[in-house]
Amino acid sequence: MTKPKEQHPGQLAELTRRTSQRTFFWRPGRDSRELFGYMFAKALNDNGQTAHVASLMSNHTHIILTDHTALRSKFMQSCFSNSARKRNLDLNRRESIWVPRQPGDMVILDLEKTIQRVLYTVMQPVAAGCVERVEEWTGFQILPRNWGKKMRFPRPRWCGPDMPEFVEFTPMPPPGFDHLPLEQVIAFFEHLIAKEEKRYAKKRRGRAVLGIEYCEAISPFYTPKTSAPMRTLNPRFCSSDPKLIMRALQRQRQFYGEHQRGRFRLRSGDRDVVFPAGTVKMVHLAGVSCRECAADHPFHTRTTWTAGVQAMWDDWLGRRAA
Repeated sequence: MTKPKEQHPGQLAELTRRTSQRTFFWRPGRDSRELFGYMFAKALNDNGQTAHVASLMSNHTHIILTDHTALRSKFMQSCFSNSARKRNLDLNRRESIWVPRQPGDMVILDLEKTIQRVLYTVMQPVAAGCVERVEEWTGFQILPRNWGKKMRFPRPRWCGPDMPEFVEFTPMPPPGFDHLPLEQVIAFFEHLIAKEEKRYAKKRRGRAVLGIEYCEAISPFYTPKTSAPMRTLNPRFCSSDPKLIMRALQRQRQFYGEHQRGRFRLRSGDRDVVFPAGTVKMVHLAGVSCRECAADHPFHTRTTWTAGVQAMWDDWLGRRAA
């Protein structure tokens, strides 16, 4: 039996999933971009999430969002299952699109790590050596330049008339930048992206990238021949402060114990049992009640500016003024 999930409203989470056998089912192009974007937008709106950044690579995806309703499990189920079924029809195939293991669900605990994970997500096409700049990638992606602007996707051809003709959503910056003008926040992140693009160009040492034409032309049934590590860790939390991670892991172990005791009492016939805050599955399946989440819960993202964040911001302001 898998361990119970603990999800709280307002958490900032990075969601990941890869395709079965690392196959390029989601190679870039208009068809894959609009199909996944439509299912992504519909699941996002149906479950009350706010998207920040995302990158759909040929064989995996990274998504960073704020889970306002503690329903990101339902978001993932809706987005990944619906997109897989329609993509199978598009490719005239059966069986699983995604790897059968659970998707990655990592809570980001502080603002400095938030910036790092945003950059890591949007830089996926460049880090893989596919393109020189993130804007050249034609797969589904959400970039800082999209914040505050509506992204609209038409109904894919494999969807019936009962589905909306268009679905749209508005991505926004991650928490911690709400007190700043949106234009400045976008310019700050675009500056960081440009720095990362230059760093990867220097790292390639003159070697050419694959190019978007090659990435769009490759077979969607191609599987990389390179080896991939097996049984890698699927982290639950990330932070630039190890103490925050340790505190979150300790609270998670406490949650597992309280949840197990609650299930035992429920099986014994106690319908008045109260489950710990963050309980997901038992609330929907058995209709149990759970405690309210404390304001200082260690699973909440800290949005206070650290010295590292302030230094990055001051460096950008100085370059902008110059």
